[in-house]
Amino acid sequence: MNKSKLGLLFVLAVVLAGLLAISASAEDVNSIKVYADGVEVYSEAGAWYENDNGTSSDPTDDFYEWVFYFGDLDNLDLQRGEDLDLEIVFETGVKDDVTTYNGLPVIGSQNIGMDTSNLEDWYVEAEIKGYRDSIYDKTDRFDVTVDHTYKKSLTLSIPRDLDATEDYSLYVSISAQTELTGSDDALVDIQVSKKSYIMEDLFVEIGSVNGCCLTAQNPSGQGPCDTCWEALKAGSKIEIAYIVGNEGSHDLEDVYVTARIPELCIERTVYVGDLADEDNDDDEDTLSGILYLQVPVDAKAGTYTLEVTAWNDDADATSVQAITIAAAEKAEQKDVTQIVVDGTSKEVTAGGNAEYTFTIMNVGANAHTYTVEVEGVNAWATSEVAPSVLRLAGDASGAVTVTVTPKEDAVAGDHIFTVSVKADGETIKQYNVVSKIAEKEATGVDTKLALLVAAIVLAVVIVILLIIMIAKIASKGSDEKAEETAYY
Repeated sequence: MNKSKLGLLFVLAVVLAGLLAISASAEDVNSIKVYADGVEVYSEAGAWYENDNGTSSDPTDDFYEWVFYFGDLDNLDLQRGEDLDLEIVFETGVKDDVTTYNGLPVIGSQNIGMDTSNLEDWYVEAEIKGYRDSIYDKTDRFDVTVDHTYKKSLTLSIPRDLDATEDYSLYVSISAQTELTGSDDALVDIQVSKKSYIMEDLFVEIGSVNGCCLTAQNPSGQGPCDTCWEALKAGSKIEIAYIVGNEGSHDLEDVYVTARIPELCIERTVYVGDLADEDNDDDEDTLSGILYLQVPVDAKAGTYTLEVTAWNDDADATSVQAITIAAAEKAEQKDVTQIVVDGTSKEVTAGGNAEYTFTIMNVGANAHTYTVEVEGVNAWATSEVAPSVLRLAGDASGAVTVTVTPKEDAVAGDHIFTVSVKADGETIKQYNVVSKIAEKEATGVDTKLALLVAAIVLAVVIVILLIIMIAKIASKGSDEKAEETAYY
């Protein structure tokens, strides 16, 4: 072949390369990288590749093309029941056309300038495929500019029942109003890891007196109760239903459940038992039960945090729930206090006294301070209360005595007064009490005359005694004289 023909073929090749370059499609996304929990799991980027056109000995017909290199680094290792944090880093294409590179023509799918009419309303989405329900997240829409790098974050909540024997894939895509070109998506294979020890999150059912309950907040969004609920009242009990399960590959021994309300400094722990691993068909890998927390009767109205934790030496799981507690009504204070009186009507004489004993029993769980007040006696009597203050712990009792002493000039008859029993300053019971003052007995005898008569009687008695004594002495002297005469 002569030189003129070779020259003609070279010119045709250059022209063809130019035409291909001009007709080549633009690339909107030059590169994409996917990071899972900070580890790079996927990389794809375009690069200039020199093609020798099959004639390596003749560099005059070489050309460059834009080739995408896929970098699926490794399978993604997922932990069930945890959040997967994703970061997607991508680079947009350039604005100006690129028709030559290193002095050679550019052909093929190449970065010759992105579609600048498609720079608005971009978004990134991620989805795990292969699970029965959607595991999906998506960014808000955003605008881009040419030749810039962007980083977007997504989070996927991995279900606890993701089957470790099934195949799953993570799919990441970058989208806009119209279809994008270039490295606009990524596909990563997934391996599901089973932790040696893992306990599923608890869900908690909180019951109130009317049977309504509060839906538990847990990662799966599932719970035993989805009906209404009402505010719990101070002094009431919280019924907590729990289920705890083992999704690990080893048995969990000696599992406990602890419920607490930190703000009220109350908690209770119960023993649950042993949990077999989830592959054990003979023994239980889930257990359920109910425990109770007693809300203090003096708890202030407000929102509190209920924490329920299942734990043993190897693992733990916690469910946190906000609950609302209403203040105790005054009527409820009566329910935790019982009072017994030894009598509300007693007889008394002027100058004497009457005692009324009030036995107070605190049948609630919390301590209370009791006082007793007397009203309506000042006009005719004095009163005394002992002890003046009675503080009782939960499930304890004590006695308060009210002593009423009528005045000397108190009018005989029934005198009514009021005794009030207070718990923590609030009146919980009032009693109408009666003191019956007896009539004074009328003797009709003058006191001075009586004393005179008594003195006279005493004097007569003394005189009589003297006469008797004198007579005895005289009689004894006569007897002795008679004896002396008889001896001579």
